[in-house]
Amino acid sequence: MSYNELINAIERDALRGRQKILEDAKAEADNIIRNAEKEIKRLRSEKIEEIKDSISRERVRAISRAKSELRILLLSARKEILSKLFIEAEERIHKLKREKSYSDILIKLIKEAVEKGREELGADELIAYVSEDDIPLLKNNLKGIQINTNQDIDEGVIVASADDKFRLVNTLKSRLERAKMNMLPLLNQVLFEDK
Repeated sequence: MSYNELINAIERDALRGRQKILEDAKAEADNIIRNAEKEIKRLRSEKIEEIKDSISRERVRAISRAKSELRILLLSARKEILSKLFIEAEERIHKLKREKSYSDILIKLIKEAVEKGREELGADELIAYVSEDDIPLLKNNLKGIQINTNQDIDEGVIVASADDKFRLVNTLKSRLERAKMNMLPLLNQVLFEDK
C-alpha cells in the first residue's frame, strides 16, 4: 500500500468515524430533546395541577368567607328586626298608661305582686310602690295594702317587705323583659326559620 492509498484509507476511516460520531451525537441530541420535551410536558402538567389546586382552595376560602359574612349579615338583620319589634312593644306599653284600661291592669299587677309577695316572702306587711301619676287611678280599690310613690317606676308596681329586705318587681317593662326571654326562641322560629 502506497503512501497515498494509506492517506486515502485514513481519510475514509476518519470520514466514517466522523459520520458515526455525528450520527451518534444527533441521536443523543434527539434523545435529550425528547426527554426535555417530556420533562417540560410533565412540569407543565404539574404546574397546571398546582394552579388548579390553588384556585380550587382559594375558591373554597372565598365561598367560606362569603357564607360567613352572609351569616353575620343575617344575624345582624335578625337582631335589628327583633330589636325594632321590642322597641315597638315598649312604646305600646308607654301608650297603654294613657288608656282607660290601665287602671285595671295596674290594680291587677299590684294584687298579683302582693299575693306572690305574701306567698314567697311570707311577709304580711307589704308596701306597694307605684308612680306618683298612678296614685289617683287606685282610689280606694286596694284595701289593706299600703301604697307609696317611687319616681323610678313608670308603669306597674314594686312590692317590698316592710323592712325593705325583699322586693318583687311587677312592672310592665319587667314583664316584657321576662316575656322577651321566653318569646325569642319562638320569634326566631316563626320569623326566620326556613319553611
